[in-house]
Amino acid sequence: KYAAKGATDSAAAATAMSSGRKAVDGAIGMIPGEEGPVPVEHMAERAEKLGKATGVITSVPFSHATPAGFLVHEGSRGSYVEIARQMIHDSAAEVVMGAGHPWFDDSGRFVDLPLDAKQRAKRFSYIGEENWLALAAGKAGGDADGDGDPDPWALIQTRQGFQDLASGDTPARVFGLATVAST
Repeated sequence: KYAAKGATDSAAAATAMSSGRKAVDGAIGMIPGEEGPVPVEHMAERAEKLGKATGVITSVPFSHATPAGFLVHEGSRGSYVEIARQMIHDSAAEVVMGAGHPWFDDSGRFVDLPLDAKQRAKRFSYIGEENWLALAAGKAGGDADGDGDPDPWALIQTRQGFQDLASGDTPARVFGLATVAST
């Protein structure tokens, strides 16, 4: 019956993998409910309740459906800015890494800030300008450890920054944003 409908959407597939439940196509972290889609607990939330560290690492923009399916609850897989907001400000994850850097193109070349609103919106489409500014300022991150105090992300953007994670002290929370828009 399901095979005749075609391939599963990656948002639903990631949700199913992370929750063990049949999910809603096009939605992230949502399962069918009696009155429409409802959020479902995924493995990262369950692991956090057990005191385990969690996170996602991807080669695609971090706010895409597959990585988001392990940390977020969102009715539309295309709501990248809201997905990014939830990952950055609401999730209890300790690690998020991927593409989606607003200052670099798909080839990893730095690009100047576009001037018009349409170009500006496109430049920040995977992260959102407000989310980016908070993350870059070291002010982004909710209460990940449950002590009532904000737990900001340490933003890693450079090759050297990623290499430095392999030795020495590591931050409590690491947000790695490769210098590329998309892959």
